[in-house]
Amino acid sequence: MNVQYLSNEEGKRVAVQISMEEWEDMQIRLKKSSFLDSFTQAVKELKMMRDGKLSKPDINDLFND
Repeated sequence: MNVQYLSNEEGKRVAVQISMEEWEDMQIRLKKSSFLDSFTQAVKELKMMRDGKLSKPDINDLFND
């Protein structure tokens, strides 16, 4: 990854610049990661419901969210 740093007058790094291609790739990977995290959490909750450790939601509550 080609990264360029922007510094303030004191030489402290305050920003990073990357190519649009790298930015778009990062956005895709973040969306996939977020989806996988949500899916993993949903599976855990379903297993807890199956095992009686978490109450099952009322169908009406599902449509209100």
